Amino acid sequence: MSSVPIPNPPLRVAVAPYKSDGQYDLSGAIMLISAMALAGGIVGVAAHYVEKIFWLIIVFPVLIGLAMGLVGTNMVKRAHLRNPMIGVLAGLLGGITAMGTMHYLDFEEYRSKLNANENVILLKKLPPAELEQVIAESKEPAMLRATLEATASFKRFMDFEAMTGVEISNHGSSPMNLGYYGSYIYWGVEVLIVMGIAVATLRSECARPYCAACREWKKQTTLGGFSGMSTDASKALSDGDVAGLQACGPTPELTHLVLYDNTCPACNGRQSPSDLKLVHFSKQKNGKKSETTIKHISWPGEATAVVRSLFVPAEPPVPPTM
Repeated sequence: MSSVPIPNPPLRVAVAPYKSDGQYDLSGAIMLISAMALAGGIVGVAAHYVEKIFWLIIVFPVLIGLAMGLVGTNMVKRAHLRNPMIGVLAGLLGGITAMGTMHYLDFEEYRSKLNANENVILLKKLPPAELEQVIAESKEPAMLRATLEATASFKRFMDFEAMTGVEISNHGSSPMNLGYYGSYIYWGVEVLIVMGIAVATLRSECARPYCAACREWKKQTTLGGFSGMSTDASKALSDGDVAGLQACGPTPELTHLVLYDNTCPACNGRQSPSDLKLVHFSKQKNGKKSETTIKHISWPGEATAVVRSLFVPAEPPVPPTM
């Protein structure tokens, strides 16, 4: 399917690489950070009770990260935040709060149960010298000491948990104990997963195209694909070369190379430039599709209207009437 030919298209238009304007207001930033801290606490409480029943490694941290990203995305849109660094900070805070709350509630529950244990109560009533003797004569002195000291602080509790070791079930067989260092590494990976997803989601959301004049997020539409080489389309897009884009074989059909248009729905590109994004799609060995953004370029609104027309299918010729 061919596109509509453009008579005498402009050779070049002034374009620039897309960049978020980075603007925000203090109240919006505070609203986002507060919402992420609150959501992190709520998600952490829920995770604490869920893990008492069952816990899916990797899967649950991913779900927690997605939940934090969903909350953050909604707040970014409402607060009109376009500063990716604020999104990164809010994502970090939300991830740390969620996982920290979950582990801290584990600590509080452990401390409450241990302090109510009659044997522990009797041990703690012993004079220091006698207590030390009892610990020294026990089968595992280091573990008994860590057990008793775990109620003293959150840090000591986590150290005791690491000494006990995180156990991972393996399809009904005997659980695998990760050991002291392995447990800390495992907890670190979980936190990184949650923070990574939350940070990536919020950073991406804050960097979305926005029309400051209309105070509207730009709307993304799919223009179509190219049948030519990605390098040619990328160069033409970066150079503001309309004729070059036309030479790359624009088509309304979706190909391995797709062009997206982000334009303000209120002013249709009259108050702010339109942002064109060139994406390459490929198929991986496992059959899944992957996408890579090759270029993201801001074009003048009037020039983008010409680019859009490249992807309009040509009307078939009308046969002459007899």
